[in-house]
Amino acid sequence: KPETKIVAVVKTDGYGHGACAIGRYLEQEDCLWGYAVATAEEALELRRNAVTGEILVLGAVLGREAMEALIKDEVAFPVYSMDQLEEAEGAAERVGKPALLHIKLETGFNRIGMDLADLDAFLCRAKECSHVELQGMFTHFATADEADDSFVDRQYRHMLEAEAICGAQGVHPMIHVS
Repeated sequence: KPETKIVAVVKTDGYGHGACAIGRYLEQEDCLWGYAVATAEEALELRRNAVTGEILVLGAVLGREAMEALIKDEVAFPVYSMDQLEEAEGAAERVGKPALLHIKLETGFNRIGMDLADLDAFLCRAKECSHVELQGMFTHFATADEADDSFVDRQYRHMLEAEAICGAQGVHPMIHVS
C-alpha cells in the first residue's frame, strides 16, 4: 500500500555493505520509517555518522548507561519486562528526554520477548509512566523461510491478539511483524 512504511535492517554494518552509507542514501525515500540494528553500539554509530532518521535496536538493551545513551540520541529500543520498563522510565527521567520503546512480544522464536499474558499489566503500568513513549510492538518470525506457514500463521495470530489488547487499553503502537 502507498502508506506502508518500511524499516531498513542495516545490522552488522548493513550486512557488510556499510550501514552508514546505506542509511544516508535511504533517508530521502518517502517509504522509509527508519532503520533497525542489532545493538546499541550499531545505533550510536549511525548517529555519529549523521544518519538522522528513526533507529530501532532489535536486540536486548541492558543497563543504565546503554539506555541513557540511546535516549540521548533519540534511538528506540525494545522492552519485554516490567523491570525494563521501570529502568527505561528512570533513565529517561535522568536524561530529560522520553524513552522511545517498542514492545518485543514473544510469539515462538524463544529468544527475547514478553509473554502475551503479561501484556495487559505492562500496558497499564506504561500508561502511568510520564517519560516513556510506546512507539511500536514487534515480534520475529521463527520459521518464515520454511514452506510450511502454519507456525508463522500462529505467530501472526498472537500479534493480532496483542494488538487487540493494546486497543482495549487505548494504546496504539505501530505494529511491525513482517
